[in-house]
Amino acid sequence: MPTKWTREGADYIAPSHADFEVSARVQCVPWPPGELLLSTYGRADDRIVIPALKAVAQLQRVRLARSLDAAYVRPEPVGDKPAYAAFRDPELRALALELRKKLLQHPSRMLVEYETAREVDPEYAAALKAAGVPTTPAQRAAALFGIRGEAATAEPLDPKVPAPPPPLPLQGGLPFEPDPRPTRASWLGPAVLGGAALLTAIGVAVGVSRHRRAHAR
Repeated sequence: MPTKWTREGADYIAPSHADFEVSARVQCVPWPPGELLLSTYGRADDRIVIPALKAVAQLQRVRLARSLDAAYVRPEPVGDKPAYAAFRDPELRALALELRKKLLQHPSRMLVEYETAREVDPEYAAALKAAGVPTTPAQRAAALFGIRGEAATAEPLDPKVPAPPPPLPLQGGLPFEPDPRPTRASWLGPAVLGGAALLTAIGVAVGVSRHRRAHAR
């Protein structure tokens, strides 16, 4: 039976869910009335955009604290080069500047690619050079050989910041895939089926051609 809602003395009727069911895993939800929009549903920016922005901001903080990204960003303008837009956030800018100072004394500074840092921020690259950071690939290779095995280079700049959670497993995504759940050979099934279909089509075409030639005789 159709689903019926009453609001302000008027009845609103939506088609039955059964009319739109496609599988046991999919449930069709009719367009909700105002009561559900205000209580159960939410605005797209509140449910999608803002949480996504918060997740990106958290990842930025984790990357600054647990990688060498602090050497490859520009939290403040340098000459005619503007600061990166992310550092319009005062807290993020302060964090980047603090971790840059730590990096100048951290053992992992020897892993910084000086050439890249110089392109982004020549002033900070000069500070890295003064702190002993290798400035050529050959020097960097020699430095890496000298510090190989030292656990200190793996220590994050700010150990208090937890590592990010592991990424989600693959969610599928092949177009028109009947079952989006990933498998060990998720790409192989469609390829094999496609090849079988192609061979079948060729066989049918050859059979039709022979049949027509036989009748023509």
